[in-house]
Amino acid sequence: MRSFVLSVAVYLSLALPVFAAPSWDELSADQQSRLGSLQESWDKMDESRRDNILTGLARWESLDDTGRRRVKQQFSRYQQLSDDDRESVRQQFGRFQNMDEDRKKNLRELYKQYKSKSDSEREELRKRFKERKSSDSNREQKNSNQKRDEQSNRSSNRDNNKSEERRQDNDRRGGDNSKSDHGGGSKKR
Repeated sequence: MRSFVLSVAVYLSLALPVFAAPSWDELSADQQSRLGSLQESWDKMDESRRDNILTGLARWESLDDTGRRRVKQQFSRYQQLSDDDRESVRQQFGRFQNMDEDRKKNLRELYKQYKSKSDSEREELRKRFKERKSSDSNREQKNSNQKRDEQSNRSSNRDNNKSEERRQDNDRRGGDNSKSDHGGGSKKR
């Protein structure tokens, strides 16, 4: 159970602000008990990581049974994600954290509206979102292909122009050489 609480504390800490982190000896006996598996590494950890773990632990302890069940479910889903998906979640979280407060408030409101919909309505929205995302992805791929083709065409045109310039240059040189080789000036005797 202790490792689960620790894992959940770390998970919950991802969304919380930082405060000064105490050393292991400065933790309360209760905190040391709950975080016992971290005793050896605690003082070696980055201060912000210790802050986040403590904040997550405090948040966990403040949850009622319903909140703890919800967090356990969310954490379980998070643990089942692939490394790439976890990284994606971390990046999305980072983008959210960097948004201005009005944008965050707007997104939270939209999420509340989404959660208030029936399961079938949410499923329909997810389906439409995936279709839109797929369409956007296809459009981005098409644009990327067009840009690549345009660059290739420009490069090919430059190569063709250079080849033509070299050919004309060679023709001029060849023309000059042929005049001098074929008796442009004859000696008078």
